[in-house]
Amino acid sequence: NLFTKLSEILEAIKVEMYFPKSEILESYMNHVYLGNNLYGFKKASKVYFNKDLRDLTIPEMAFLIKIITLPSGVYFKKDIIQSRARKLLEIAFKEKIITEDEYEAGMLYNVVLEPVRLPFSAPHFCFFVLEKAKSLGLGECEEIHTTIDIKLYYEVLGIVRNVLNNLRGHNIGDAGVLIVDNSNGEILCMVGSRDYFSEYGANNGVLIKRQPGSTMKPFTYALAIEEGIISLSSILPDIPASFPSRYGRYIPKNYNRRYSGPVRVAEALGNSLNIPAVYVLDKVGLGKYVSFLKSLEFTSITKPPSFYGLGLTLGNADVSLYELVRAYTIFPNNGVLKELKSIRYVKLRDGRKVWVREGSDKCIISKETAFLINHALSEQRYRVKSFGVNSPINFPFRMAVKTGTSKDYRDNTIIAYNKRYTIGIWAGNFGGESMFDLPSARGAGAIMKHVVLYMYNAGMIKNDEFDKPSNVKLVEVCSVSGDKPTHFCSKRILEYFVEGKEPRKSCVWCQDGILRIPPEYKVWAVENLPRGKFLLSEDEFKILYPENNSVFAIDSTVTRKIQSIILEASVMNDDVEWFANGEFVGRGNRVLFNLKGGEFKITAKHKGKTDSVRIVVVER
Repeated sequence: NLFTKLSEILEAIKVEMYFPKSEILESYMNHVYLGNNLYGFKKASKVYFNKDLRDLTIPEMAFLIKIITLPSGVYFKKDIIQSRARKLLEIAFKEKIITEDEYEAGMLYNVVLEPVRLPFSAPHFCFFVLEKAKSLGLGECEEIHTTIDIKLYYEVLGIVRNVLNNLRGHNIGDAGVLIVDNSNGEILCMVGSRDYFSEYGANNGVLIKRQPGSTMKPFTYALAIEEGIISLSSILPDIPASFPSRYGRYIPKNYNRRYSGPVRVAEALGNSLNIPAVYVLDKVGLGKYVSFLKSLEFTSITKPPSFYGLGLTLGNADVSLYELVRAYTIFPNNGVLKELKSIRYVKLRDGRKVWVREGSDKCIISKETAFLINHALSEQRYRVKSFGVNSPINFPFRMAVKTGTSKDYRDNTIIAYNKRYTIGIWAGNFGGESMFDLPSARGAGAIMKHVVLYMYNAGMIKNDEFDKPSNVKLVEVCSVSGDKPTHFCSKRILEYFVEGKEPRKSCVWCQDGILRIPPEYKVWAVENLPRGKFLLSEDEFKILYPENNSVFAIDSTVTRKIQSIILEASVMNDDVEWFANGEFVGRGNRVLFNLKGGEFKITAKHKGKTDSVRIVVVER
């Protein structure tokens, strides 16, 4: 702003009063950033050319100078920097700084950079540790002894590169991986990108803030279970629904645009259904949920609850993979949040050894709630409907898995954990470009599959069961209603409950071979259940969706052709006619309406009956 610019001008005048321009220039040359964490021409000359400054050729000098304008991805952008360096030589020749011979030779000279030689491994982790050591105020350290497993790091890095190469047709550029030992919170592996020296490779995919998608859902369900609002057998609605928000009505959609009708909590979480998760958050309360996330140390969530809305459970807030993995440690650790550790001890210059304690652990949820979430996320039968039998996230041993895909396939996030390890992976593009039709299960999930199987074959991961509290028991329930079964209930399932919280109410849905379900599931039932199992009346005709006075927003960052809503009527006949402001839209009890800006009167007609609603579509 104007004030800071004026301050800088005054500082510049002050510097010129005390130092000649030659000293100012020398200081600048010794401190200017030249990419790859190199500051000053002396260090850059050694790394890029393996030469002292005095031994550089004129084209190499020009190349170093032009790195100033493009310091990120020097090796990746070598040709661009060399082109700029040649323009600099042209100016130098015109200004008679170099001779004609030097100019002509320089224009023909192709700069050759030295191969990358790092004096250390795992660069992202090393820089992370150095910053951590500074923040802990450890003083001048002779040695820093870290928690990293370097063999595991190189294996995981190789997996990341191989999988990304295999998926390059999907426009996926990079990935970050974080592996934590649950018993002590130690970071065993941190891969920040596929190649530190690539164009965006210096970014750390573990620390950048991106939308984590559905990986936020387990926290919503955990809070609801902790508050006694739901159990694993509670029935949640997976049908078209809308919820109030600060921008009008919030209308979540499932990833596959299909609906399961009445669904038990365990299946809703395992199959990552969106509408039930939003329903649960609405019952819990947005303010309480935000406070819960802050207790899990999601420091990136700084806005008021209304800013995020109910979409917070679907991952609309930018958080880091580091925060996400740390929060997930509550589940394998019986409700205790582990503070992640990267430094074991440091050796100071005076020879003293100082053991480091990075924060402290704290209990967030009960061990019973933690076990119920572990069970829901690790049972393959709970995720088969959405992910299939042969999904990359299915393992032949006990492993809890949760995936998340942000809008327009910008980011893949996946968390997998067992009793001993928690593994988090982000995959996408540091520049924010969308991937091509690549959900998390097939993108980041492919990396996860190889990482987990490597750790299993190396003997690190075993088929361990999660700790089950003694007061958690298996109880038989009706798989349709989630209630205590009667002799009419032909479909039953065993589910875990905390003693004293088992279903008390007997099932009233299954009666005399006819399924009696609440009226809100009427449309779903007609489309999904056999005829003759319930009575259907067409006396009432109305528009079920959208609701009157709904407001929809067109997202300018998402492809327009996929931004649409489903118009839905209360009858099942295909001869329902739909109109928008008098223009014919389509025929059927459910039709697609592509969104465009404006105010619309949506009208449905069927056998002489008519119903209308008003909607507004805004462009954001």
